[in-house]
Amino acid sequence: MEGCVLAALGVFFVQSGGLLTGGTPGLALVAHQFLPLTLGSVLILVNLPFFLLGLKQLGWWFTLVSLACLGATAAMIDILNLLMTLAIPTWLSAILGGSFIGFGLVLVLGQGASLGGLNILAVSLAKHVSPSVTLLVTDALIISAGLFWLPLEQVLMSLLTVAAMTSVLARYRKAPKPTPQVTGQLAET
Repeated sequence: MEGCVLAALGVFFVQSGGLLTGGTPGLALVAHQFLPLTLGSVLILVNLPFFLLGLKQLGWWFTLVSLACLGATAAMIDILNLLMTLAIPTWLSAILGGSFIGFGLVLVLGQGASLGGLNILAVSLAKHVSPSVTLLVTDALIISAGLFWLPLEQVLMSLLTVAAMTSVLARYRKAPKPTPQVTGQLAET
């Protein structure tokens, strides 16, 4: 649960700064610009196809636990948006948002679950493409999409968000605890 709270707080910081991040939170932030739904709802919708893929690749247990984590994170994002307004410098939103997302992912992944999305895609494609390459390419595409409506400064700060998240993941991520359905593939992300 702590990982979900930290990830939600990170996405809230990123959103409050008018920034993007990688993964499905980044996709949700892009789609949220065009959909009349809460960010948490969009995050769940964006993740659904990846969870269907994850069900086949990683099994029921991993998928159910990860769906619960995603639901908790999405709900907390919406609650934060209802209760708070954040006014801090954009660079601080980028660093804190990316770091909170990174630490949240470390905790969730360490419990043998995921917050879904592109991590599941990366694991599924791991036999053909390195997960780090898959995530790098998809994150670059998501941040690049911001060039269509965000000022260049905010796009560059969005890169700082991804850098902070990646730095935390690289430094603190350990292999997940084994669960009945999770294979060693998850450790490759």
